[in-house]
Amino acid sequence: MVEYRTDEERVQLILDYFNQYKLAIISFLLFVIISVSGYFYVTNNNKQLNSEAYSLYVQWNENKDTALFDKLQGDYINTGFAQLALITRATLLANEGNIDDSLRLLYLVKENSDGFFGNEFINFISKINIARLELSMKNFEKALLMLESINTNEVNPTVKILIGDALFGSQRYDLAKKAYFEALELSQINEEKAIIKSKLNQPEIEQ
Repeated sequence: MVEYRTDEERVQLILDYFNQYKLAIISFLLFVIISVSGYFYVTNNNKQLNSEAYSLYVQWNENKDTALFDKLQGDYINTGFAQLALITRATLLANEGNIDDSLRLLYLVKENSDGFFGNEFINFISKINIARLELSMKNFEKALLMLESINTNEVNPTVKILIGDALFGSQRYDLAKKAYFEALELSQINEEKAIIKSKLNQPEIEQ
């Protein structure tokens, strides 16, 4: 093993190493600098976009101005507030009885928020609303498929109740009963528990 006993020898070793690998070292440092700069640029840019999108969403939610909605969907489509506006509009359409258009918007939100880089909260809300509308149209299998696609970490009483409703509608009463009991165990709200118990008291479930 070679020993470098003086400071001069150690410095010379470092200089020799740098001269031998200077291109690789400089390239690596440039990569780190560019990556860090890019990260901060994207982060700051996203914060700015979300701030602007939030302001637009609040304005639109007050007066439902079409121009504001279009701006949200055009300039800020990748923000959660643009997707939230779609969900809000879908809810309004459903309340007006326009189920088909409401579902179209909700499926669009689901697609926009799917995936590793998607918005889990928005995705969850869209799936819940899709399931409710599919149930209202007696599309029990579609509703069940949507509910079963929800991340298991996000399962709550509402999900279990809707799964029970979908199973009940497709006449799988034993499985519906199981889902309702699971919902009852998860629920912390007395009013919700009362609703679940009323579902368990249905004649088909009690048999």
